[in-house]
Amino acid sequence: MEDFLYWISIWALPFASASIGFMVHLMATVDEGQISPQPLVPASVIVVLTSLGLVSKPVIEPLWLQYVLLIGVAAGVGYLSLFLLEYLVRRQRR
Repeated sequence: MEDFLYWISIWALPFASASIGFMVHLMATVDEGQISPQPLVPASVIVVLTSLGLVSKPVIEPLWLQYVLLIGVAAGVGYLSLFLLEYLVRRQRR
């Protein structure tokens, strides 16, 4: 069971980080007050719990690089994916 949770953590951490980046960009681009920040709470809890699970048995060495890639880069990808989606929608509407 422990190995199963370990592998789930490896996939859940970047997915939750990307969703946080996506939501942050969404809240920044939409008029203030129209998007609720409530989905950020469970995503943040998932990021914290899965990152704590990967401390004892890291996927990538050194540990700081693991978190830069699994949290920072994934959040950046989520942020940029909404930017790309907005660009494609604007381009298609022309």
